[in-house]
Amino acid sequence: MQTIEILNLTQHESSAEQKQMNVVSLDSKFKMGLKDLLTFDEIPLSAFDVMGRAKILVNQYVIPNFKGKYVMIGGASYLMHFLDIYLSKAGYIPVTAFTKRVSQEENGVKKSVFLHEGFIISPIMEIDEWVFYVKNGIKKSFIISQLPIK
Repeated sequence: MQTIEILNLTQHESSAEQKQMNVVSLDSKFKMGLKDLLTFDEIPLSAFDVMGRAKILVNQYVIPNFKGKYVMIGGASYLMHFLDIYLSKAGYIPVTAFTKRVSQEENGVKKSVFLHEGFIISPIMEIDEWVFYVKNGIKKSFIISQLPIK
C-alpha cells in the first residue's frame, strides 16, 4: 500500500491526530496569505471575488507546493464550493475533516473537545470512495459500491 499525505489548506493548525494521519501544512511563509484568502471580513458582493480567491489558493498555493493527491479544506461554504471545483479540475481530491465532539472533565470542569476521526471526500468527486481515515500512513477507505443498501 502507498503512504499518502493530505495538505491542510485551512487556516487552523493540524491537530495531533491529523499529523499522525500525515496531514501536512504549507510552509509558514504562506500562512498569513492563506488566512487572508480564506477570511472574509465583509460580505462578498461578487461571486467573481470568491472564485478569484479559490483560483489563487489552487494556482499559487497548492499546485506549486504540493505533489500529493488529497487537500483538506474548511471554512466558508461559499468559498469551499469553488475550492472543490478548482481543486478537482487541477487533479486533487478535496476532503473535509470529520471530528467527534466528546465531553471531558478537567479539574472538575466539563468541556467539549473535538477528536479527529477521519476525512470525508468532497461530493463533487465522481469516485467510488466516500470516507477514509489513515493509520500508520496507510489509507483505509469505505467503498460506496460495497456498502449494503437496504
